[in-house]
Amino acid sequence: MTIDARVFDALADLVTYPDARFAATCRDAVEVVLSAFPGLEGDLESLLRFASEQPTEQLEEVYTRTFDGSTANSLEVGWHIFGENYTRGAFLVHMRQQMRELGLAESSELPDHLTHVLAVLGRLPEKDASRLAADSVAPALRTVKESLARSGNLYHGVIVAIEKAVESRILPGEPRRAATLHPSLPPQLTGGEWAEAPEPGGCGAMFGAETENPASPEDCKEACPLPSLFPGVC
Repeated sequence: MTIDARVFDALADLVTYPDARFAATCRDAVEVVLSAFPGLEGDLESLLRFASEQPTEQLEEVYTRTFDGSTANSLEVGWHIFGENYTRGAFLVHMRQQMRELGLAESSELPDHLTHVLAVLGRLPEKDASRLAADSVAPALRTVKESLARSGNLYHGVIVAIEKAVESRILPGEPRRAATLHPSLPPQLTGGEWAEAPEPGGCGAMFGAETENPASPEDCKEACPLPSLFPGVC
């Protein structure tokens, strides 16, 4: 089976907030994933068994504690790469544009949430998918995987499976981002209070903020997400 959109959609289902049908959704998703990656049974077994044995309330609690209770485990790809700054805003806008162009519906999650990113990744042309996977998705997943491994979390195997699928979209020789931010605290969080936001203008203004002094390409050259995806800007 080709590693196509159906596989990436199935993987996204496994990291979607659980509902009353999650056990059935999980079984269907695992079947699709294993048809493409037959060696991942052990990685997906823990979540599949847990979903079949626990009530929805317990599934919701574990999901929330896992992914919302620690910034290291966040499923928001842009956070791991850019932190909470204007550059992440540019990435969010880009992901939203990609979703619209591909006919993907938004949800209550931000556009850089892993569920959305996987859906996009499974549908992008080969070169664009490779660039997105290598520069953003793979390094973010590495951070989450390492954090979940340390805690022995049952979602660790799911992230391992997702990482394998993401790696399959990276072309040989594609430049990779060396590391993500240290995820212990948001970069603008100091002394228990949010630091004052940057002045309007710069990269943030270019990607959706209203301003009388729009930024130029020179303003963004030092902090542009995926420069080749923003032609004429970065």
